Formats: sequence, structure tokens, C-alpha cells
Amino acid sequence: ASRAVPSREDDLVVYSNVVGLEPSDQYSLRVRKLSDDSWKTAFAFITCCKKGVKGENAYYNSLSYWSNTYINFEMNVPVEVEASKVNGDPIQKASPHPKKNVDDCFVENGKVYVQMKKPKLLTIDIDGNMDDQDTGKTKNGRYKGPP
Repeated sequence: ASRAVPSREDDLVVYSNVVGLEPSDQYSLRVRKLSDDSWKTAFAFITCCKKGVKGENAYYNSLSYWSNTYINFEMNVPVEVEASKVNGDPIQKASPHPKKNVDDCFVENGKVYVQMKKPKLLTIDIDGNMDDQDTGKTKNGRYKGPP
């Protein structure tokens, strides 16, 4: 069984390593207290869609190999999360979902910064990888099926 190794402070717990798992090859993430300049590297989990093959599996070809990088952390104080691309390419835009769950989200020097005062579940779309894709979602937000 894998166990996370936390980097513990009084008000912020960041999991920096998960034994037996490789971190995301897409994004690196760090977290810090807004009141502190010291960043903590977070273990970046990744999930990835399989290749969709019509008639052979239940994955849609249009969604083949899409990935999701994410982190988990515990907080009791306002924090800032920094995301950057592992390959060093600059991030151009970012959009939080739902927007109400963040206090601020901006791109600066090719990295995304997200500020939060309270723990929330959220997603940050980077460079339109989901927002700008046809995933079967209609303009009114309803799902109509795969593209």
C-alpha cells in the first residue's frame, strides 16, 4: 500500500511524495501560506484516459489520452497554489471551476497562481485543455453525449 509523506506545518500539510507512484509528467505544483514566501512542493498525481477504440472499449476516441493532474493538501490558513508545466513551456491562460471556490486565479511569468482562503474542491483548466474542447457539453451546460 502506498503512503503519502506529509510536509507538516501547523496550518498547512502538503504531501510531497507518494511511495510507489510517479508524479505527473505534465505539471508541477507547489503550495504556500499567503503569509509566507516559502513554497512546499506537492506530489502531483495524474490520471490519464486510455485510447478510445470504437467497438473495442468504452473510451471515446476524441478523449484519448486526456490527463488530469491534481494535488491534495490540508489548510487552516489562506494559501496560494502555483502550477507550471514540467516541460517548461509557459502557461497562457487559466480558468477555475467553479470560480466561486477561489479568491484569485491569474497567470504570471508562464505559471498559474490560485489563492484560496478556505478549503475547497476545484479544478483549474489550463490553456483551454477542457474549456475549449468539444466534450459533449452544450452551451446551456448540459451534457449531450460524446462528440
